[in-house]
Amino acid sequence: MTFTPAFILDIALIVVIVATVIHYARKGFVAGIIDLVGNLFSIALAWFVSGKVSPTVFENFFKSGLIEKTTQTLQQGSFDLESILGGLEGLVPQSMMDSILASADSVLNSQAPNMAQQVVEQIISPLVVPLITVVLFFATFVLCRLVVAFLVAVLTNLNKVPLLGSFNRALGVVAGLVGGVINALLILCMIWAIIVITSNNLPVLNDSALSGSYFYSFFSVYNPFMSA
Repeated sequence: MTFTPAFILDIALIVVIVATVIHYARKGFVAGIIDLVGNLFSIALAWFVSGKVSPTVFENFFKSGLIEKTTQTLQQGSFDLESILGGLEGLVPQSMMDSILASADSVLNSQAPNMAQQVVEQIISPLVVPLITVVLFFATFVLCRLVVAFLVAVLTNLNKVPLLGSFNRALGVVAGLVGGVINALLILCMIWAIIVITSNNLPVLNDSALSGSYFYSFFSVYNPFMSA
């Protein structure tokens, strides 16, 4: 048996799911449900906030600087689209990649006076905004989880009630299974973000090394941060 990075990732995520089930069983159904609902609420709120705020963050903190750098690069005649998109093959949906390439050809051949701005808006923005979204997503998620963790710590005491405690723990397994899948997806989100930020250059965490992973392959197809 060959322990490839893809195989190790699949095993690790299965362990995460099983460990979450055991953890929820110990907490019990009531605390587990609060934790699970809190988890889902945290994800939904983080997704909403990051999706709404990330374009604004790009506009206010990144866009002007990128336009300035792109203007300098175009003036030097060294703008290399392949170097920008080369490390994103397999990470960006092919339909999005095709759309970006089509926009790039149109912009670079237009010789418009505001070419740098168009390059940033039509080529760079679709690649940078998803990364900002990921960062904001996890920051918001962690803050929400801190509040939920306090409530769960209080409700875990229901396991000490006779009879109710046993029933509570048994149903906790069901909640734990759902919670384990959510935890696995969050880990996959983090791995994908690391791969993109490092331009797919890490020796183990790269798209090629993880292409054989069932979990990662599924996530790549339905990546919520990259819309087709």
